[in-house]
Amino acid sequence: KQYALIEDSPDNTFKWLQSTENTDLAFVIMQPQLFLPEYKPLLPDADLSEIKLDALDAALILTIVTIPPDDPSKMTANLQGPIIINAEFSLGRQCISRDESHYVRTKILENFAKLEKV
Repeated sequence: KQYALIEDSPDNTFKWLQSTENTDLAFVIMQPQLFLPEYKPLLPDADLSEIKLDALDAALILTIVTIPPDDPSKMTANLQGPIIINAEFSLGRQCISRDESHYVRTKILENFAKLEKV
């Protein structure tokens, strides 16, 4: 239940969500807006109030990234289960987006490529 947000530098796309209770447990994370600017999860107000947020606009939104060891170009992000953080109170939780267009395995590089074409 206790995690630390670790970043090598603010410019780095990827960050780590490291368990402070189990050093073997860490997740690669990133901001989904970097590859999908219009991403906004549809969350119940109860999920936000649990971490002392009135609105999603005040939150840091992150997604867990899965990088296949055999082909990193096929990395995906979990848009259905974003991590929502209230930085002011150092509170966060993984929520479930009720938007059915948010998938568990959204291809990151394909979405980056679409942005470059625009």
